[in-house]
Amino acid sequence: MEDPSKQPIIGRSFEEARSNIDISGINRYNPTQVAQLEYVVQLMISETKYDKDILMTLLKLYQLNPHLYNEKYVCLVLLKTMTNFPRNDFALAKYLLEADKVNSLEVRRVISIGALLESCNFVKFWRLLNGRSKPLDSSDESFSQSNDIRQIVESIKGFKEAIRNYACQVISVTYQRIYKQNLVMLLGDIDDKELAFYVSHFRWRKVEDEDVYFIQNHEDTIKSRNIEEKLQFEQMSSTSLSTAASSSFIEGDEIGKMFDILRAFISHRNDQDTTIRKLRTIVDGSSKNASLLFDVLVALQPEFDEERKRKEENDVEIRRFLEQLGKEILPSEVLSLELNALGAEEQATRSRIVKSKTRIYYKQLKFNLLREESEGYAKLITELLHPSSKSDEMILTVDCLIGQFNLDPNRVVDIILECFEYAPNEYQRFVRLIRDFNVDQKDLFSILALKFIFCQRAEYTPMSLYRLSSILAQENLVDILAVFNLATPTQKEAIEDCKTLAELIRVRSVRAETISSSGVCLKKFYLKVKNKA
Repeated sequence: MEDPSKQPIIGRSFEEARSNIDISGINRYNPTQVAQLEYVVQLMISETKYDKDILMTLLKLYQLNPHLYNEKYVCLVLLKTMTNFPRNDFALAKYLLEADKVNSLEVRRVISIGALLESCNFVKFWRLLNGRSKPLDSSDESFSQSNDIRQIVESIKGFKEAIRNYACQVISVTYQRIYKQNLVMLLGDIDDKELAFYVSHFRWRKVEDEDVYFIQNHEDTIKSRNIEEKLQFEQMSSTSLSTAASSSFIEGDEIGKMFDILRAFISHRNDQDTTIRKLRTIVDGSSKNASLLFDVLVALQPEFDEERKRKEENDVEIRRFLEQLGKEILPSEVLSLELNALGAEEQATRSRIVKSKTRIYYKQLKFNLLREESEGYAKLITELLHPSSKSDEMILTVDCLIGQFNLDPNRVVDIILECFEYAPNEYQRFVRLIRDFNVDQKDLFSILALKFIFCQRAEYTPMSLYRLSSILAQENLVDILAVFNLATPTQKEAIEDCKTLAELIRVRSVRAETISSSGVCLKKFYLKVKNKA
């Protein structure tokens, strides 16, 4: 990194320099600000700050002014955007680079690091960083020198900590329970002290007498993503209070009497029965008084709440009073009219409640179709078909991809079988992956059966599917008898077809032994034999 003293001084700290540079409006495209932006990026990295607009503006200026292009700062910007995973800043930064710039070795190395992290392949990233993993083929040429990777990563202050935080977020949305060994691998072989810090920070807990950490129960934390309450009690309270205030003491002195009666009950000067009897007398006097009583109750809500907090006995007493008040004095029509006046029509409200419950309890949050989450499934297929992917790395990566991109586990198993069928020579790796994935034998058979049914409709079954089925049966992953039941025709149909074919052969053989004389002239044959005699 260049010496900041040689850069244009627009501030000694990042916040000061950021306030002195204008990237709004047309200034965003001012090429004279490139040097200042590079200086701000240096301060951003040294102070572990982050500003997406600064980073994207610098790349945009490089794109519009090729003569100002600086590969060193491009790599720094790309690495800095990785510290903001799982947000898509890194993808946006890549789109601002020209194709010829991406093909340079240094930029390709940085992008390869980002590709690993985007695919949640944390285990391979840490192994490459620590020099404990070497590429198996030419496709990993970007990682041929682990020292170079370490230098690239260490050029960004706080990079490792940011990636560990990103990994912890993925773990939180993926796992319910995770073995300590796998957790340590995902976080870069950290020691027990660092592990305890992340466990405490993300509120995980260790299971007693087990080498397992409990992350969270995702079934107990289901939340709807798009529910927004348009009608809140505070809004209704303020509206009713203003209505009550505007009409105070106009309707005779009924509102004032209601305030006095209810406050006497709150201060324990009147008991519940006396208060109910006095309020009933006022409400029976006019049909409008029931609605006024509701407004007064809303206005006195803070006083009721304060009294309920003082003693538990007061809370029980006020609850009983309000329940009796709602049953005996306040009719349901009053409450429904107040809600309808605020736009909460009964039918519309019921419809909203049904839709909200459906979204909370029944809506699927997993993407089953490839077009619904093309990025996640594309990364999954890439990892499955990558020849250098080790089995222990792969299972953790697949788990993280499921959690990060909300992939449907059944569809993931289907894609694993598709890749297995495409690359049968890698059967040992795929068999171990299926075992580590803990796929139920019945579920695996159901997915395999769907493949045969699809081929039956197409009236053609490829040999690769038979080969896949035989390997799965040989490894006891599916029941061979269940697979045999998928074969067509069925045993009964095959026996009937065999009998029909045997009968057809018998009929043809009988016809072959019969001599037909219909085409011979017997008279000429007789004369010929007689002349010879």
